[in-house]
Amino acid sequence: MCRSREYLMIYFLAVGSFAVLFGCGSQAPDQPRTQGEEGQEQEEPKTAQITVWGKRYELFIEHRYIVAGTPTRFITHVTDMQTLEPRQRGTLTFVMQGPGGETQEHPCQNPDRTGIYIPSITFPKAGAWKVSLRIPPVEGPEVIEDIGTLTVYPSQAAADEAPEQEAPEGISFLKEQQWKILAGTEPVTKRRMIERIRLAGFVALKPGTKGVVTPPFSGRLEAPAGKPLPMLGDKVDAGQVIAVVHPPVAGSDLLAFHGNQVQIKALETEFAVKGAEIESNAIRERVAFEQAQAILVRVKKLFEEQAKSKRELEEAEFAVRAAQASMDAAAAMKKAYEDAKVRMSALPESSDPRKGYPPVELKAPISGTITEINAVLGEHVSADRALFVILDPSTVLVEARISEADLSRAASGLGAYFEVPGKKGEPIALTGEGAGRLLMAGQEIDPTTRTARLVYETRNKDDLLKIGLAVPVFLETAHAEEAVAIPASALVDEDGRPVVYVMLGGEAFEKRELTLGIRDGGMVQVLSGLEAGERVVTKGAYAVRLASVSTVIPAHGHAH
Repeated sequence: MCRSREYLMIYFLAVGSFAVLFGCGSQAPDQPRTQGEEGQEQEEPKTAQITVWGKRYELFIEHRYIVAGTPTRFITHVTDMQTLEPRQRGTLTFVMQGPGGETQEHPCQNPDRTGIYIPSITFPKAGAWKVSLRIPPVEGPEVIEDIGTLTVYPSQAAADEAPEQEAPEGISFLKEQQWKILAGTEPVTKRRMIERIRLAGFVALKPGTKGVVTPPFSGRLEAPAGKPLPMLGDKVDAGQVIAVVHPPVAGSDLLAFHGNQVQIKALETEFAVKGAEIESNAIRERVAFEQAQAILVRVKKLFEEQAKSKRELEEAEFAVRAAQASMDAAAAMKKAYEDAKVRMSALPESSDPRKGYPPVELKAPISGTITEINAVLGEHVSADRALFVILDPSTVLVEARISEADLSRAASGLGAYFEVPGKKGEPIALTGEGAGRLLMAGQEIDPTTRTARLVYETRNKDDLLKIGLAVPVFLETAHAEEAVAIPASALVDEDGRPVVYVMLGGEAFEKRELTLGIRDGGMVQVLSGLEAGERVVTKGAYAVRLASVSTVIPAHGHAH
């Protein structure tokens, strides 16, 4: 249904545009028909077409055969290949180099119509002239596009006798239509193509990235002090308090709780008294040590004056050492008490029995996003109830199953990628630096499906991967070759057959049926139907297809 609607939209656009151009006439102003002496219509002057895909611009030029000394109009269509839009403003200069090396330039200040310059250029003499276009930037560096060598005839008679250029014949799709839908083409290239096996995959949860918050016992759910309960989608950090539970107390539990609280109070009092004793003992021992030191100083002085004996000196020294040991023991006891006091201060404070048990904090086990909330503020919750579910989706697993027949083709060292639904043709690497890694490959064959399990770990960039999302996985094989390839966006399905539209010239296209080979990311191998260097329509191919079946076909030429 969606594709049919797309066909209709493009069809009305294309047919309507064709009708407008057809109604404007098919005869270019510089190509008038002439009347003979007997009123018979004479043959039109011969014209030539040039299509050039340059560095930045696509150029499609139509002109009469060039006669020396005669002004010739060059109908020049300029398309920006980066934006696919016609050049809307800016100078364009024709640079001509004659057969003798002489050079002349012909500037055009702005397009005569959007995307179309129509200069009238006179070549001074006959011969082969090399022509290029110098296109100053609207944005970016100046571009010089080489048109090629043009033949300038010495007379009109010589031009009339010259062989006529065969214009490309095929599906007519004028530049004006191409610009309206921003049609684009890309060259057919040869590139290295790697065969990949397509597997059905899905996104799974990585172990350790999902956490559940449950209360240790039943009670009333409340918000943490000074904060609300978290909401769905809120980010939380590991260890963050997200709620509290107040356990109820009644009956025998209340009596036991009351007894425990009284015991705790008694222990707290006893601990405080013991602390005071330890503190006073430490002070006494320090004073005794200082006193012993003072006595030792006096005894030493008297001993030096021979007023005290050596035995008395030794006794004073021993008294200092004993006082030192007692003081150190008292200091150690004081430190042990202070450490115990710090640990006790970290314990929940004793509560008033009438208020029940103290609240218990519920903390987030991991950092992540709240994805489920299964209780409301003030609700009585049971101990086996998951109140909050937290998910960290920054890293996920991508699982796929591969048939046992393909296991030997998919070596574990080869790369893999997947595509997110809705972003077809935009591969995301599963392996490699900064992407992810293969965790497990084919350790066990399922006896029913005859498949093995592949498990990848990958970063969930931009949060594109949702748990359970089905994704196609493309696994590299050892089969690789240099092949002609085109973007997959160029393919048009026509009754089950792949076709593309080849640009033969600026406004002429040809349908080709293809035989396809390896698909590698957004590229498809072409076994037959195309040659390297040809250009295929990669954007707007369906509009070209509609033009090929339309009954309103514009005649060749423009009314500029």
